[in-house]
Amino acid sequence: MPINLDQFLSLDDNGNFTLDDGNDFNKIAKDLQGNILKSHGRNHAAHIFIEFTDKHAARAFISQKVAPKITSAKKQENDSIDFKTIKDNGTRKSNGTRMFISFSLSNAGYVFIEESARKPNEIQFVNGMKSSIGKLNDPNTSDWEKEYRKNWHALLIVANTRKSRVTNEITKWKHLLKNKARTHIELGKTIRNNDGQHIEHFGYVDGISQPLLVTKLSENISIKNWDPRAKLSSTLVVDKGGKPEISFGSFLVFRKLEQDVKSFKQAEIALAKELGVHKEYAGAQIVGRFRNGHPLISEILPQNQSPAKINDFNYDSDLTTGTKCPFHAHIRKMNPRGSGKNEPKEKEKTHLFVRRGIPFGENHRNTNQDDPSEGVGLLFMAYNQDINNQFEFMQADWANNPNFPNQPTPPIEHGLDGIIGQGAIKTKQNYLKGWEKNAEIKPVEGIGGFVKLQGGEYFFTPSISFLKSLSDNIT
Repeated sequence: MPINLDQFLSLDDNGNFTLDDGNDFNKIAKDLQGNILKSHGRNHAAHIFIEFTDKHAARAFISQKVAPKITSAKKQENDSIDFKTIKDNGTRKSNGTRMFISFSLSNAGYVFIEESARKPNEIQFVNGMKSSIGKLNDPNTSDWEKEYRKNWHALLIVANTRKSRVTNEITKWKHLLKNKARTHIELGKTIRNNDGQHIEHFGYVDGISQPLLVTKLSENISIKNWDPRAKLSSTLVVDKGGKPEISFGSFLVFRKLEQDVKSFKQAEIALAKELGVHKEYAGAQIVGRFRNGHPLISEILPQNQSPAKINDFNYDSDLTTGTKCPFHAHIRKMNPRGSGKNEPKEKEKTHLFVRRGIPFGENHRNTNQDDPSEGVGLLFMAYNQDINNQFEFMQADWANNPNFPNQPTPPIEHGLDGIIGQGAIKTKQNYLKGWEKNAEIKPVEGIGGFVKLQGGEYFFTPSISFLKSLSDNIT
């Protein structure tokens, strides 16, 4: 019997996956690549873009060198449990530091290795990210970094807690690919605030508000105001190149997003001065959260709370006025939590996707260097079941749409998402002149343009059994 993906997935303390109907999920998890259900969690990662030069060499490389090394979803969880056990027992952390490896193919990659009959046929994936430039208001490819103007065949991700081990892995894979492919490497490194929370280069806690594909049976997740759990059908796709009933994959969106930290912080200060408020409150109105992750919608002033405690909220108390959290705020645009008004809540939720991004560039926060205007940013990665209905919908219909959310009645323009909105900034944005209830609203010239796309591509992360099967027809 095939697994019903329209269910929630739980994890027990022994690392066994269980669907909400009690069915065993582990046979699927052994063929599913890691990082899809849960982030690989490593601090350092190398993203190796590959353009093969010979079909037969490519098939042999994938099936014989890559496939045996892939970290499955099941192995990823076992490694996580082993690492925690070793850490709790006080033994050396290095014993639990396992290498994470995943491998994805672009449409061009499937075609190159002559696997068109077994590749996914989702139209956005087939056409590639470059074909969606107009829809997404992305820069023309002539403005992309030179390496991303190419049509890459594959993306190999290697990650580890230790930078030195990732460096060694890069050397190994480059040697294996010598005379077989051209490569380009992007290095990612997590950065944290003083409380140990993951942040991005603007300094905000990242990764709080996104769907949870796996929850632990022992965890008591609060879902009073917002249920963050996502069904497997929101992310997994049947891999017709794998084994019937057990093989799944997911569409991977990769975008290199450069952040202009200097301009963002200057805008934050200027906005604070114009509103007569503290700069942290001004910045929070652009993002929708304070830097520690505390949401503006909360009734109380910011304080340190864990991410799990500050995701159970909605906008019902601020549905039509935007006097707690501005309508244009990044987290409100990208997760309206049933308040977008264009669709019912459950339909609106189908557009959400899981993010697996990691920052790139040096962490400037703890140095004496000036805030950078270039050279730092986010290697944005997200897994989708449907690129058109998820990533592209959220970027085009939410982030880039000055009329979203469709509030109040009659609706007014709110402007672009001030963080990732693409396109001309024409609409003024309404900001608040104070934290107190019913604070005065002041229209301000649109703020944004701090994040620039440097390039990207759509990939599919297939089942491990598909990758292994490529050796069958090597001549």
